[in-house]
This record gives sequence, C-alpha cells and structure tokens, in this order.
Amino acid sequence: MKKFAKIMAVLLVSVMTLAVLVACGYPSDPDKAKEKLENDGYSVQVVKSNSEDSDIVATVTATKSNIKDFTLGDLANPDKLKELTLEGVQIIYYRTADLAKENFDNAKDNLSEKEKKVAKVSRYGSQVVITYKLTGEDAK
Repeated sequence: MKKFAKIMAVLLVSVMTLAVLVACGYPSDPDKAKEKLENDGYSVQVVKSNSEDSDIVATVTATKSNIKDFTLGDLANPDKLKELTLEGVQIIYYRTADLAKENFDNAKDNLSEKEKKVAKVSRYGSQVVITYKLTGEDAK
C-alpha cells in the first residue's frame, strides 16, 4: 500500500505541474489574448499579417500605466515620479514553433543590460512573449 501511495503522489504532482505549465501561457489566439489583456486593464493593439509569406502571423501589443493618476506638477516632482509605472506585453505569433525558437534566441541575445533588468523574454510553442515593467526608479 505504501508503494501505491508513493506512485499516486508522484502521479498527482506530475499532473499538477503539467496543469500549471499549460495555464501559465498566453492564449494561442490573438483575439483571446486581446480580450484577456483588456480584462486585466491593458490598452491592446492587434496586428495580423495578410501575407502567406510572412513568418509572423500576428502581433499583440499591450500597455498599462498609472500616468493618468498624475498631474503635471506631479511629473515635475522627483519623489512623486518614483511612483510612475508602465507595464507592457508583446506577444508575437509565428507560423511555426521552429521560427519562434529561432527568434526567441535572437530576442534574448539582443537585450541590453539595462533592458534585462526590466524585461523578460519567454517562448510558448509558436509564440514569443516579451514582458516589461518600468517604474520611475528605472528612469535613472
């Protein structure tokens, strides 16, 4: 019975890990990604390719900022400016996972040291996702 319990525990952990990994990615449909990001408070733009020859099928670009909460005087105040935030997500949908992998490697390699502090590049199948978060502190 102990051996069965151990096997079941390992199986349960494996299934839960798989469920978490699948749930963490962005939707595989640009329109679903747009809807999800808009529900999270982002301003979203979707650009779809009309060309059959293009490596990129679509690009979703989303940004969210608290700048609307600031007055012009706040922007001149260095202490208040530290509270400013800008978050962004760019999802690039490639025709194939191989194209995404190739461009993922290029995107990671081309980040500057300063960009590496605020941006993250990830890949989910045929998608490359670039996320970033900037604050007033990062403007230095």
